[in-house]
Amino acid sequence: MLALFREGKMGLRARCVLILVLAVAGCDGDVSSDPAEAQKAIASPPAGELYPKFAVGGVSLSDAAIGSGSATDVLSKGTSIYVGGSFRTFASGDSSGRWRIEKRNAGSGSLIRKFMSNVSTDLPLGTVTRLAADQDWLYVAGIEYLGSTDGLPNFAWRVEKRNLVSGKRAPAFGDNGVLFLDYSPNVDICRAIVLQGPNLFLIGEDQIPFDIAGPVRQQWRIEKRSAETGALDPVFGNGGVVTYYQDPGPGNGFFVETRDAVVVGASLFVAGTEGGQWRIEKRDLVTGALDPAFGAAGVVTRDPSLNPDEARRIISDGSFLYVAGFEATLGSGRRWRIEKLNAVTGGLDPSFGTGGSVLPLPEGVNTQPTSIAMVGGDLYVAGIHSSMDQILDLHCIVLKMNVSDGGLSSTFGSGGIVDVNPTSGIDWLNGLATDGSALYLAGVQNDAQWRIEKRAR
Repeated sequence: MLALFREGKMGLRARCVLILVLAVAGCDGDVSSDPAEAQKAIASPPAGELYPKFAVGGVSLSDAAIGSGSATDVLSKGTSIYVGGSFRTFASGDSSGRWRIEKRNAGSGSLIRKFMSNVSTDLPLGTVTRLAADQDWLYVAGIEYLGSTDGLPNFAWRVEKRNLVSGKRAPAFGDNGVLFLDYSPNVDICRAIVLQGPNLFLIGEDQIPFDIAGPVRQQWRIEKRSAETGALDPVFGNGGVVTYYQDPGPGNGFFVETRDAVVVGASLFVAGTEGGQWRIEKRDLVTGALDPAFGAAGVVTRDPSLNPDEARRIISDGSFLYVAGFEATLGSGRRWRIEKLNAVTGGLDPSFGTGGSVLPLPEGVNTQPTSIAMVGGDLYVAGIHSSMDQILDLHCIVLKMNVSDGGLSSTFGSGGIVDVNPTSGIDWLNGLATDGSALYLAGVQNDAQWRIEKRAR
């Protein structure tokens, strides 16, 4: 599992193995829940602290005696939260895990429903990566493991549309509620999903320029689809798809990871990594064309260090973009890096941190932001961190920052940082959501259990 936190520039084939370790198996069944439970935790504790009436002391853990896995994203909707990830039940005999989606009461943390059935085809091998929702439907993006080709793992994009109440799939979307997209015989990963009215944007990469005997060659991939049917929008890009790939020539690899996206006005901003540096694009929502006024011909690239640097998450307040990632240090470590960019020009805001960027944590080895949220003038960033001398003892980290200058909040945790270390092993946060009053966090404890928290913001 340690390899997960060094994934930045390692070969995709090696990273496939650890993705499987995160994968999930879900069981069917509903647990009845009184809607009044959502009122149990009205009183808010001090900023950064757990809500004591949520689950057990503010934390819900999966049963480690039943299986292992990781919660990868959380979404707040009304009086419920939705959590997705992966889980492997020991009794199943699976060597890897399967998708798992849970609906929980936002007040008490009690389980309302698991969005699965006992039908094996309803439990794809792989993992949920991201969640999105509108008034009636939950959209779930992830990857499905299809076995191996010539000894190399094969992953496909998988997107589901499910009813927020019942969990049943929408029959008009894709094939009975599922989009199954296998672009190459190797690793294709859907990393993010963005809902914008009737449109659905899928963000990730494929390995269409696949050569089994050659190096890893990934392709940046953005799709625009109908949220109703899942059909591609023919006006966007090339038949509904925008790709970015540079042929490096014989014997050389090409490395990109399309990590996250956000819609601002009539534009789609996409953040990720290209060959060891940050890549941020601004594209027209209708056509997919790059905006020439943004950065250099529609693209901002950032290379803050001589070693591999990666952008992981992006969010906006309508005027500025906030991008969270990391920069590599001269040694073997990393530092969290958070930038504030002008959404029109792509230029850094000099009033934010130092010249537009903040390095809020000390150097570490296994350290990176994984999720981001915004409420009013506050920016929250969650992820993982370990010190340089305790690389196997990973901590859950949540930061609270001021969006205007990047300063850490003195009233949140310890100087703007909540550092949680429940075990001496691998603990980290993947997902972060807010209902405006509380923070909901999802991740893993001791490299095995789902960990879901509710904290005061």
